[in-house]
Amino acid sequence: KGPAPKTSNFDVSGNFFAETRNENLVDGTQKREYNKTGLRIEAGTEQYTFGGRIYLSNQEDSRLQPVNRYSGFAQTNFWNERFLRLNAGDTYPQLNQFLLNNIFIRGFHGQLYLKFINFDFTTGQTVRGIEGDSVAVTTIVPGTFEREVTGMRLSFGTRKSFQFGITTTKGKDDPNSIKYGNKPEETAAGGLDVFLATPNRKFIVEGSFNASSYNPNILDGESISYDTLQALGTDIDRKLYDFVTGFITVNENLVVLPSFAYHGTVRLNVANNNLAVTYKRVDSQFRSLGQPFLLRDTKGISITDNIRMFQNQLFLNLRYQDYENNLGNVKPATTDNRTMSFNVSYFPLQNFPSLTFGYSNYKRNNGLDASSSLALAEDNSTNTIQFSTSYGFLFTGLRHNFTLNVLNYNRTDETASGLDNLSNTFSFLLQTRYAIPLKSRLEFNFQQNENTAANVNSSELSLNSFGGGLEYTFNGVFDPQGDLVLALNGRYGLVNTDISTLDPTDPTGASFINNNFDYNRSFVNARIIFSLPDFGRLSLNGDWISYSGDRDFRDYLLTARYDINL
Repeated sequence: KGPAPKTSNFDVSGNFFAETRNENLVDGTQKREYNKTGLRIEAGTEQYTFGGRIYLSNQEDSRLQPVNRYSGFAQTNFWNERFLRLNAGDTYPQLNQFLLNNIFIRGFHGQLYLKFINFDFTTGQTVRGIEGDSVAVTTIVPGTFEREVTGMRLSFGTRKSFQFGITTTKGKDDPNSIKYGNKPEETAAGGLDVFLATPNRKFIVEGSFNASSYNPNILDGESISYDTLQALGTDIDRKLYDFVTGFITVNENLVVLPSFAYHGTVRLNVANNNLAVTYKRVDSQFRSLGQPFLLRDTKGISITDNIRMFQNQLFLNLRYQDYENNLGNVKPATTDNRTMSFNVSYFPLQNFPSLTFGYSNYKRNNGLDASSSLALAEDNSTNTIQFSTSYGFLFTGLRHNFTLNVLNYNRTDETASGLDNLSNTFSFLLQTRYAIPLKSRLEFNFQQNENTAANVNSSELSLNSFGGGLEYTFNGVFDPQGDLVLALNGRYGLVNTDISTLDPTDPTGASFINNNFDYNRSFVNARIIFSLPDFGRLSLNGDWISYSGDRDFRDYLLTARYDINL
């Protein structure tokens, strides 16, 4: 135990912004306006703090998922970094990577952190109910059910050297939230996780084991009665029935057997070497509505090694991943995904160029022949090679910095009907600072793409552009601390596309139709920024884009923004 921190002066901080953007596209045939504003404020003493955030946009629409954001919090600090925090409104709780992790929840999230014991509780709406439509007697456009998620986590330890956690989540769609919907879902899940580390964190072991129960269609949200199950000849104990129906809807769609997801990670941090090995498995039927975007039906291993050498001047990053699906062996084929990559970076302490070279290989194969009718055959490999360098130097009394990037992307498909893709990109940027508050930039970009589908069609695209810009800063405008920045940038590009497609009028399938598509793109950007620390920052940004050739139209974009720190 220990004393609560002493209160100090009452402090207030935060920021405010307002932005409007007007887009006039394709010679005025498409017009859009975007307006948004936001306020974040935090106040309090060393012992008590509170605050909130508001974000408003004219893109908010009751027919879509929420865009506006509202949140508030209150926190009381105890001793030695212990605290109680209450969050209301829009929150993004992180309880368990498989069950509930960083998803949008409009509701409540409370945290009690006492180190030896900690507790998290969250509940609220993750999906807004959006009504569907009955276009005709036989045609229905399904809407989206309102979804509620509740999660709890009890943990012991600080996660500095030890932590053991227990997490439970429940998610359920409201069948009565809309009239025209598809299949309302419900999940109930729980998990255990552990974290162990040596005092110096040179060696770390962590893992988790999670189980879920899933009902893909709860119909009206009511369970089949116990008497009905008995009448149907289902032999189930009444206590078991009451227990199961207490956390999930029991009907004919319930997936009876639970599904599992688990992982284990070992980390070794010694001699400027950070090695991590992870094994993960997620069953195909594993579901948690608190983590709806989790990749399921997968298992595999991931190995990463980050090495620092020569006084942190040389960095070597290695990665290997091998994952496969079809864990239940119910699909026509098992797809294997394998990635190998390395990256070497050199950042010299002396005035020499920095260098980075990287290579990665990604393979995907399901072992099926292209003629198979069971599923789409997959057998492709993607190689990516990247090189970049940057160097700052003095020349003619001016400070220059150049950056060079080269990228080669090559995807080959070994199936008879596969698509090959080859892309080469080269870019060069030179930035210069002058004795006066003036900056200039000069850039060149070259890109070539080739897409080839066996015996079907092919396309080639080349994009070459060059541009430059100037930026001048006036200091002491209206005030010794006032700065006015004027910037003008431009870019001119040439785009050429050649497309070859099969001639549909040739019954032999041996003739092709060639099409050429050329256009030029001119881009001009003007920017004005005035900033004064006590009064904020005002910026105006205008873009003019002109297309000529086979594409002939103009786009105009104007953006104004105001920011201030409170």
